[in-house]
Parts: sequence; C-alpha cells; structure tokens
Amino acid sequence: MRRTILVIGIFELIALGIALLGMRMGLQSDEAKYLLEVPFSLPHAIRWFLSFGASLTFHEFLMRFVLASIAVQAGWLLWDLGTVLPLERQMALVGTWLLSAALIMQGGTLLPVTMTTVCGLAFVWVALHPEGTGHCRGPCVGLLWLLSLFISYQCLLYAPLVWSGLRSNRAHLRESVLYFTIPVLLLGIYLLGYPLAVAGMPQIPTQDMPLETGQRFLLAMKIFLFAGGYVTSVVGLWGILTGGRRDLFLSLILILTFILLFPRQHHAVLLLPLLTGGFFLLFCRRKVPPRGFLLLQTVATIIVIIIHPPKKSLNIARETMAALHAQGITTGMILIDGAYGHEWQYESRQPIRTFSQELRASIEEQAAVFICTKKSCEDDRNFDLWTKRISAPLEVWTK
Repeated sequence: MRRTILVIGIFELIALGIALLGMRMGLQSDEAKYLLEVPFSLPHAIRWFLSFGASLTFHEFLMRFVLASIAVQAGWLLWDLGTVLPLERQMALVGTWLLSAALIMQGGTLLPVTMTTVCGLAFVWVALHPEGTGHCRGPCVGLLWLLSLFISYQCLLYAPLVWSGLRSNRAHLRESVLYFTIPVLLLGIYLLGYPLAVAGMPQIPTQDMPLETGQRFLLAMKIFLFAGGYVTSVVGLWGILTGGRRDLFLSLILILTFILLFPRQHHAVLLLPLLTGGFFLLFCRRKVPPRGFLLLQTVATIIVIIIHPPKKSLNIARETMAALHAQGITTGMILIDGAYGHEWQYESRQPIRTFSQELRASIEEQAAVFICTKKSCEDDRNFDLWTKRISAPLEVWTK
C-alpha cells in the first residue's frame, strides 16, 4: 500500500511538471475557448468540467494540472495490462507512456486531445487485456464507449478497439452490436438536436487547403515520429504491424488519416495509446530488452525536446489586462480594433466588443478602453475622445 501511494505521488509530481510546462507555453486561443464554455466547442459535460472554478485566479493552472494528472495516472491501465509480463517489462511498458515526447509536451494542453488520448488508452486496455481476468467487459465497455463519445467526438477514431473489446469476451453478436451502436446513435440524436455541436467539429483550416499531398504526408510523418520520441514511434509501429491485431492497425489507419486531414502537432498524442499497445505485443513475445529500451527512449525524448523545445509564448492579452488593472481600470467596455482570439475574453472580466466604423458613433462613447491589435489604428480612433496612452504590449488608449 505504501508503495502504491508513493508511486501515485511520483506520478503527481510528473503531472505537475507537465502542467507547468503547459503554463510556460502560454494560453492559446483554442484553449481559452474551451475554458470559456463556448457552446459549440465540446459536449455539455466536458464544457462544464473545464469551466468549473472559472472564478479562481489559478483556474487555467488548475485545469492543466487536472488534465495532466488524469493523463499520467492513466499509466495504471498499462500496469494492469502488463500483469502477464515480468516486472521489468511491466515497468518498461508504463515507461513507454510516461517518457513519450507527446505526453510530456502536450499532456498539459487544454485541448480535447488530452482526454481523447486517455479514452484511447482505456480502449487499448479493454481490447488487449487477457481473457478471464474479470476486468471491463460487455456493459462496462458499452458505458465507457458512451462516456468517451460525449467527452470527445474524436474517440470515434478508436472504434475498432471498442468493437474488439466487446467481442473479446465471446458474447453474443447481438449484444456486442447493441453495446457498440447505441452510444453512436445517442451521439447522432444529440448532434441532430444540437446543431451548434456540428459547427464545433474539426474543419480543414483555410491555411491547410493549399497543402499538396506530399507536404501532408511529410507533416504526418513528422507528427508520427514526434508522438513517441522516434524510438517508441518506430518500435511501437513494428509491434502493431507484426502483432497480428487488426483492431490496432485499423485504429492506426483512422488516426493517420485524421492527421493527414488536420496536420496539427497536438494530434500526435492521439497515436500514443496505439504505440504503447504495439509495445505490449512486443513485450509479450520478448523481442525488446526492457532496460535498453527505457534508456534509449529517455535519451531520444530528451533529444526531441531539445530539437523541438516548447516555445514560451507571451500572453499579450494577459499582459495588457494586467497593465490596465495596474492603472485602476477594472470596469467599462473594452473596444478592440483588429483581430483577436478567445484569450482576450478569458483574461478580461470586462465586456469586449469589436470596433467597426459602422458602429463607431454608438459604442465608442460607451467604451472605457480602446485597444489596437493592428499595425496602426490612428485613422480609426477619435482623437477628441481618447487621450491617454498606457504602457502595454499593444497600443492602448483610455479616456
């Protein structure tokens, strides 16, 4: 029992480091959107969860730490999966998860992919767990499938693993079909009754439209190699291709197709459950020396982090609002002339409106602050109304 508590504590320290790394990379617009409980971004339950405690000053860090803790503590699923392995291989299996570059650099992000990855690992655990152990079967798998779909729509990418988990206990085909299709049908009914949820689903960004096929494949390859810090990616893929598990292979094809359509670095973590599943298959056949692998993976992950260091992002919205508060400006409407993201809405406790020439006469009188996010707003501002400039990262004027 003491050892278990000690390991949990070590896992929490790892999660704390991952969360602090996420804080260092700064709050992105998409992350702020999820923290703000924007209606079309995520299903209701996960939106409520991420917005819980929004009034706290450390809300962002709290959510990063909670998500990182869930992702790190999910390693216990691999520990349970590896009960059929010798202790060294069991520990190495957990190491494939904890020492992966994707988990370290993306586990602290406030994006749906973090929870999607945890659900994916749960499905790997369900599908690959040895029979006769009394773990999650039948109705339990169906309930897990239902919950995961309403946590993140991207969990559909792990559908082959869900089906494999349902069929692994040799239940009647009719029961397996019901447990698999009912959650999907409920999700469909939810989307039909809540059209805004469809609008929040991934769409190919306009900047990705002109990408050629060769460029997309190159980006997808880089994302794949980054997922496991090169070593886990290559060896895990070897395990998937030689392990004879079509469920892992089909899920891999689905996720790689998704990455080809949406080549985003944070999607790398979606591959991690499958790669650890490939390692499990190799460890079962004793084709990978555990100590040598852990050493090699640790070195490779360090090299990946050095080559692709997490960039410290200046949160201009936070710095600007701090400058306003330092001047005692905490009330009144804020006008922003130019493009801005959801991070401004998250950082500001004051209402924010977009400035436009058409509405200039009606809203400029009501505003307390004028912020310019463009190169210059000299022609837009009313010089008779705005006279005082505050020292801030952007051009800021007050009355």
